[in-house]
Amino acid sequence: MSKFDSVSPVARSWRDIPQSVAPRVMSAEGRRRLVFSTGKLAATCFLAAVTLWGGIEIWRTWETAPQTLAAASDREPVKTIELRTDGVLDLDWVKGVVALPRNAALMELDLSALQARLVSSGQVRTAVLVRKFPSTLVVTLQERTPVVRIRAALGGAEPSDLVIARDGTVYAGSGYNAELIDSLPWLAGVRLARAGDGLAPLVGVETLAELLAVTQANAPGLYRSWKVVDLSRLSTDGEILVQSDAVPEVVFGTRDDFFTQVALLDSTIEQISLNPALGRPSRINLAVGGRQVPVAFGGPALRAPAPAPASYFRPLPRISL
Repeated sequence: MSKFDSVSPVARSWRDIPQSVAPRVMSAEGRRRLVFSTGKLAATCFLAAVTLWGGIEIWRTWETAPQTLAAASDREPVKTIELRTDGVLDLDWVKGVVALPRNAALMELDLSALQARLVSSGQVRTAVLVRKFPSTLVVTLQERTPVVRIRAALGGAEPSDLVIARDGTVYAGSGYNAELIDSLPWLAGVRLARAGDGLAPLVGVETLAELLAVTQANAPGLYRSWKVVDLSRLSTDGEILVQSDAVPEVVFGTRDDFFTQVALLDSTIEQISLNPALGRPSRINLAVGGRQVPVAFGGPALRAPAPAPASYFRPLPRISL
């Protein structure tokens, strides 16, 4: 053979060798795995598509006809009332006020009417009611806090004790600790009036509440001795009268800040207590302003303040409407 004769190229790897063997047939187990994997992928894609379609349909329904969504829950009764409050009212009180009919459906509740019932008590400043599906009514309350109390006869009934909040709202009060109520001074010199189904707010209580807060924070001993506060001269003379264990009448003025007047009162009582010969003060007037504090004396020497019998004070107001 000549060196120029053609020859077949030499195979350089196994890939260059002609393959005459048929590929291995897939086993039964492999086919099952392949089918399962393919089916799982298809099911996942289908579920995602259905979820997306359902979400779009719910959104469209809510935008165009929300009553359609509510229809499914129309017959679902209220099973739970969830209470959130910043005060002392409890769940039993809320249930008693809203008085839901037995098996009342969540979607059938008139939330505005229920809110009005809660607010009409006076103790509740604001009430927010929200449906929580499928069967819960969430009630959120913001409550008032009493600053003074009053005894009044309403509509010819026996006299009862009421409390008054900073904004002048008068209400019966529920859930308060007895010690808190007993620590509140009595209010005099006011007149109650009807307003709808309740009582009209009292004017001037916010100013009084400021005086009480300053005294309680800076001279708690003085505050605990105060038994009756009188607003009869607030609108005419700008004065608040206080009756305490130590002094039958203390006059505060609204022209000067209450902190200064409370400090002067505390200092004056201390100075008097160091001079028993002066006797017991019957009146201290802080309304004149400045550092001048007129003091009237009368009665036995001043002793350490102690709880006095109710008869010691002027009769408490009894107001018939």
